[in-house]
Amino acid sequence: MAAVKKATKNVNKKRKEEDSAEKSVWRRDSEAQQISGEMGARIRRFREQEKMSLNTASELTGIPAATLSRIETNKMSPTFPVLLKIMAGLKISLTDLISLDSPEKRNNIISVTMPGEAPSNTIHGYTHWAPNTDSAFSHLAQPLVFEVSAKNLEDAGGLKGHDGIEFCYVLGGMLTLHFEGQEPFDIPEGGSAMFAGKVPHSYVSKGRKKTKVLNIVMMDPVVNGGTPKKPFSVRKS
Repeated sequence: MAAVKKATKNVNKKRKEEDSAEKSVWRRDSEAQQISGEMGARIRRFREQEKMSLNTASELTGIPAATLSRIETNKMSPTFPVLLKIMAGLKISLTDLISLDSPEKRNNIISVTMPGEAPSNTIHGYTHWAPNTDSAFSHLAQPLVFEVSAKNLEDAGGLKGHDGIEFCYVLGGMLTLHFEGQEPFDIPEGGSAMFAGKVPHSYVSKGRKKTKVLNIVMMDPVVNGGTPKKPFSVRKS
């Protein structure tokens, strides 16, 4: 009897796991369909704004007019090589094609943050200010200004990695930049570093003077599947 109950429990657990996996795949597929559908509409809208015929667009991109028409009406999803031809021929950016941001945010191509306007947050030995979070490009580049108070790795929350390419520039003080499997780097005011964010790393302040850092994380929309990432600036941990 106990064996039957255990077997039934295992079957139910497996079904739940399969249902969860199926829902996850469905969400990804739904998202991909949304990106693909909006992409075709944006290509057509751009072409019409430029008063460009399908034949002209075909000549510029090297893609048959019939194929372009099917892409624009969402009857065909372009392969990446075809997408590159469209971008190069029509002089349109990948951001314009695949961003899922609202129209209001997409149109906000100039963002200005005045002193005192950037929201701040304190986590694991850092206080950071996040300027320009309303920018149309905040899912591609996430600027932050850090004030590092952590004096050791433990205070800094240990080594952590994330998506994207990270750039940091020391605005003041001395920064000790730790990487997994590497000797730490002491970077003085005016020094900088650029590295793959996936490498576990951490910022630690060295010396008595406060350490202040300009940090920019650049995201790849192709790797991210066109989905805007939640900016680090508004994360709580």
